[in-house]
Amino acid sequence: MIYRNARYIDASNRVVDCEISHPEFGWVPYTLVPEDTGGSVDSRKLLEIMSGRKDVADFVEPFVSEEERYATASTEVRRHRDSLLRKYFDPIASNPFRWEPLSEMERQELLDYRSALLDVTNQDGFPYNVQWPAI
Repeated sequence: MIYRNARYIDASNRVVDCEISHPEFGWVPYTLVPEDTGGSVDSRKLLEIMSGRKDVADFVEPFVSEEERYATASTEVRRHRDSLLRKYFDPIASNPFRWEPLSEMERQELLDYRSALLDVTNQDGFPYNVQWPAI
């Protein structure tokens, strides 16, 4: 098996991206996953060849700026917050048959929970250290 430009694409050094020489199509991209045994390429044999040659480039963690890291974490926190609102607050508050029978105290507890969820973005630790309110 002839290959080139082999490099690990994950931190566990298991999955390899490379190009393999195909007799009809020339150089084609190929992702080698050791557990993938159903294709036309014997991944285990190819990995064995690569391991013997020791010519697979190391995995390099992609650079992520602090702004990107913050944006990603913020988005994930907001996504989780919104899912909690949809799961625990919206089905009750938007349905008069569920909201009306609640006592004033139960309604206030739900409204407080909603406010606490909306306020997670104002916490000092946001978005990396969020204290989630209990229902």
